[in-house]
Amino acid sequence: MNSIRNSLRVARSLVLALLVMVGASTPAAAAFASFAGHVTDAVTGAPLNRVCVWLGPVHLDPSRADTNCTFTDATGFYHIDNLPTGLSWPLTFHLAPDYKDFNSRDIPADAPIVLDVRLQPNVLCDPASTATPSTTVYLPNVTKTLGGPTGFQTPFIVQNTGSASTNLEVSFYRFSNGLC
Repeated sequence: MNSIRNSLRVARSLVLALLVMVGASTPAAAAFASFAGHVTDAVTGAPLNRVCVWLGPVHLDPSRADTNCTFTDATGFYHIDNLPTGLSWPLTFHLAPDYKDFNSRDIPADAPIVLDVRLQPNVLCDPASTATPSTTVYLPNVTKTLGGPTGFQTPFIVQNTGSASTNLEVSFYRFSNGLC
C-alpha cells in the first residue's frame, strides 16, 4: 500500500514538473499595435469616406486600391490592427483626384496609435482672370452632367453677336463645398 502511495506521489510530482516545463517553454504572447483615426476635409472639416489608407512604403496600382489598402467609413474612421510592435510604419492617405495625398513619417508602432488627418483639396481650376469683365452672367444650378455622375454632359452654347472678338472665361463650382 505504501509503495502504491509513493508511486502516486512520484507520478503527481512528475506530471507537475512536466506541466511547469511545458509552461516555461511556451513563448510569451506576441505584442501587437494598431493605427486608427479620422480623415477630414481640411477646408470644411467634413469627414471623408472611401479614403484609401496604405500602410508601409509599397503602394500598388491605385486603380486596384480596393485590394491593398484600408478604406475610411462614412464617418471618416479607419483602423489597422495586428501590427507587430518594434517596427516603424509610414502611412499614406489617398483620395484622388479631389484631394492631395498625405504621407506620414515613419511612426513607431509600439502601442495603439491615433492619427487624425486633414486632407487638402486639390484646386482644379486655373486662377481667375484679373481683368475687369465687360459682362458677368451667373447660371445657377447648371450641372456638369445631367442625371448625376453617370448622366450625359450638359451642353451650353456661347455666341458672340458683336463685331469685335472677345475672351470668355467659364468656371464651375461644386454644390457640395463651393470649390472650383
